[in-house]
Amino acid sequence: QGDLQYALEKLNLATQEKHFNDPQTYVLMGDAYRRLIDGGNAVQAYQKALTMDANLAEAEYQIGKIYLTQNNKDYFLPAFEKAVQMDPAYAPAWYELFYYYYNHWSPENIPKATDALNKYIANSDPGPDVDLTQTDFLIVTGKFADAKAKAQAIINAAGDKVNPDFYKKVAYCCDTLGDAACAQQNIATYFTDRKSVV
Repeated sequence: QGDLQYALEKLNLATQEKHFNDPQTYVLMGDAYRRLIDGGNAVQAYQKALTMDANLAEAEYQIGKIYLTQNNKDYFLPAFEKAVQMDPAYAPAWYELFYYYYNHWSPENIPKATDALNKYIANSDPGPDVDLTQTDFLIVTGKFADAKAKAQAIINAAGDKVNPDFYKKVAYCCDTLGDAACAQQNIATYFTDRKSVV
C-alpha cells in the first residue's frame, strides 16, 4: 500500500552511489516493479541482482513468479528448479514445484511432487498450512488411513484452536474407508466450526 514510485526513485538513487554493490536493493526494485505490473523491468532488476550474486535464489524465484502469472511453463518451471539448485533450502520454490506437479497429476509427476513436498516441509516452519498440505497429499495418493490419523492427531493436539478443514479431511477419509458415522460426525463438526469462524 506504499508509494511504489517513491520507493523506486530512492532505490534507483541508491544504485548510483559510489561502489554500490548490494543485490538485495535490486530485488526490492524488482518487487516494486512487480507490484506496478511491470514485468519487464522487474525481470531486469532481478537479473541485475543475479549478476551480483549468482546464487541468489530469491531473485530467480521471483523471475519464476512473473512467468507463472503468464502461465509460461517453459520459463517458470526452469526458474523454480534453478532456484532450488542455487539454494536447496529455499522453501518457496519447493512449494511452487510441488504445487505444479500436484496440479498436473500423472505417473511421472507423482515422484516429483512427493520429493518437492518433502523438501518444502523439511525447509519450512511447522504449522497448520504445512500439516494441511501433507494431509491433502496423503489423501490424493490414496493413503486414507494415514491421512485420517494425521488429521485426527492435529485435531487432538490443537483442540478448539484447530483449523476446521481438518474435520473435513477426517470426514472424507472416514467416508472413503466406509465409516459413515465417523464421516457424519466430523462433517457436522466442520460446518459448526466454520460458522463460528465466520
